[in-house]
Amino acid sequence: MDTNKHTQLIARLKRQPRHGAGLGPLSSAIDAGIGAVTITQTLIPALEQLDNASSNAVRGLDSFVGMQEFLNTKLIEGTKATLYLEGRNKELNKSFGINSITAGKFANSLQSVAKTLGINGKQAQQYAISLKKILPVIDQLAATDNTQYKGLMRIQQVMTTNLGLTEEQAAAYTGFATQRGKDAQESLVVQYNLSKEIDSQTGMLGSFKLISEGIAETAEDVQLQYGKMPGNLELAIVKASKLGFKMSDLKKTADNLLNIESSIGQELEYQLLSGRRLVGSEKGREDLRGKSLTNAYREASLQGNGVKQANVLNAILEQEGKTLSNNLFARKQMSDLLGMDEASLARALQKKSILESLPGGDSLFDKTGEELLSAAKSMGATEDQMTDLIDNQDTRTYDQKMVQELEILNDVLIKKFAPEQAAKVAETRAAAGKAMTKIAISPDAITDALEAVGFAGGLGSAKQAQLVVDETFDLSATGGSMKVARASDTEALNVDTTTAKDMLSPPSGYGTRTLMGPEGAIQLNNRDTVIAGTNLFDKSSIDNASLENTMMQVGLMIVAAIKSGGTIGPNLEYRYSK
Repeated sequence: MDTNKHTQLIARLKRQPRHGAGLGPLSSAIDAGIGAVTITQTLIPALEQLDNASSNAVRGLDSFVGMQEFLNTKLIEGTKATLYLEGRNKELNKSFGINSITAGKFANSLQSVAKTLGINGKQAQQYAISLKKILPVIDQLAATDNTQYKGLMRIQQVMTTNLGLTEEQAAAYTGFATQRGKDAQESLVVQYNLSKEIDSQTGMLGSFKLISEGIAETAEDVQLQYGKMPGNLELAIVKASKLGFKMSDLKKTADNLLNIESSIGQELEYQLLSGRRLVGSEKGREDLRGKSLTNAYREASLQGNGVKQANVLNAILEQEGKTLSNNLFARKQMSDLLGMDEASLARALQKKSILESLPGGDSLFDKTGEELLSAAKSMGATEDQMTDLIDNQDTRTYDQKMVQELEILNDVLIKKFAPEQAAKVAETRAAAGKAMTKIAISPDAITDALEAVGFAGGLGSAKQAQLVVDETFDLSATGGSMKVARASDTEALNVDTTTAKDMLSPPSGYGTRTLMGPEGAIQLNNRDTVIAGTNLFDKSSIDNASLENTMMQVGLMIVAAIKSGGTIGPNLEYRYSK
């Protein structure tokens, strides 16, 4: 504290008349303090009430929301069983972008298809979703009675369920099976009969799956080029696989040889390195004897005859095998000519050697596609053949088959209790909606619930207290400024107040007085004296910025004067005696 200023204030007090005079500018400072205390006394209870009421209301609301969530959970659990059909068909909703009622109609139609094909309803839905990815614009709901559609479903069944191919492989196979404009199911049966002929005449096992996987892994452009002749692509896949090649490898060779200028130069270089010409041997296939093997391959490529391409490659490996195994440079040049890497060529040589060492291992290359296809077609493409295919080309274990076949029992129950799934779905949805409205608690019930848990009037009290706080603080002003609360709000909050122009609060019992101010609540000592006055200082002579500090210092001066023997009159007039 400034000692010089302190001394001046004491001197000023001593110069006052003995019987008193007004405190001058000090009265203004004390009057301002009274206003601040009054505001604080009004505000603190309001804030406390707001806090308590808000806390009660929130706790009550939490209990109420908890009750509503409990009811919601019970409703969902209770209605879940009644919405079984909707849940069963939900993948149709998602995949086709349809609502539950339309999904019910579609599921009904698929149940009929499933019964015809001997599969369960879930399988039919799965196959329909797969077909949606292949043919997104087809109206499957209207096509379920179509023979071609049922053939497409058969393909999904055989490829994904029986053979265990992926959905993508089944999609690729489906495109091939339908490219000839025939019934997809008929194409499937013809391939099955063809595979049986191959197995029968060559002693092979599992050629049906080998062909199916080969077709599924073949690119669409290759399928289109080599699938023009029935049975040709199927047999070409088997022959190429015998040599360790895929149809994509045969196409790479074709692409390289059809680059005439480049491939002729490569062939001449091979002749220089090996001393051998690529001409069909007199001991080889009759249709290749004395002919340029590279030209024969080019012709087959233009015809889309994969079987002949495989025969030419087999003839090259057979005639040049010894040279290619012993002459590194010739082998490298041959791999360039055939458009493949050296490792692929070496692998083909190894496989060819194994085939030649096995009884009948090389007999497949004596067969032509026309010969085998003719035998396959003679078997027919009847429903009995399809049944035989389903039964014999099934790679599942019996327990896996049981799971899917037992699901048919569920289809029977659904058909019995919900012959029209769309109508039943609509009925159960309406019942669930009605139940939901019954458990929705109204606003009146909220109040009842709050009263039941002991928080009656909590929301109203909080609102009233908030009003007082808003009026006490002018929140629209920059930084917020304080103003006196309205008397009506004070009365509403039952806050007792006492007004006085000037007052002196002498010491009293310990703890009975609390000074409320902007700094907070101050517990007074039992020997403290509180002084308040009006217009203690002339505002024009006091710097507003230091008014608060001045008022505190003046109070301390008065207390010091009293302690030194002075007294204070009824109107805060100072009497001093040495």
